[in-house]
Amino acid sequence: MNESATHSAIETVVRQSYGQIIAYLAARSGDVGGAEDALSDAFLAALRRWPVDGVPDKPEAWLLRAALNRQIDSARHDQVRLRSSEYLQQIAEEEQTMATTIDSFPDER
Repeated sequence: MNESATHSAIETVVRQSYGQIIAYLAARSGDVGGAEDALSDAFLAALRRWPVDGVPDKPEAWLLRAALNRQIDSARHDQVRLRSSEYLQQIAEEEQTMATTIDSFPDER
């Protein structure tokens, strides 16, 4: 499949379904900006894959699934970042406490 067909299919989806896809993604996540970012990433993935794999039978569904996957990945990354941040803060506080209360660290070898 050529890039011209890919661009044509994406242009058609943008004209006909962009608003609906954004509305669905935003309603699901509560984040309009995140929905737009996720759909933008889906369009970028389509521009890379469709010239090689061909335009899918239902391009809107393909883009919606790709955007939903992006939102899920983003939510997972946020969860990991939040947990890591709390854990690192706890370690920093423990180290600060130990540094001010203990004259020397014990050798536990």
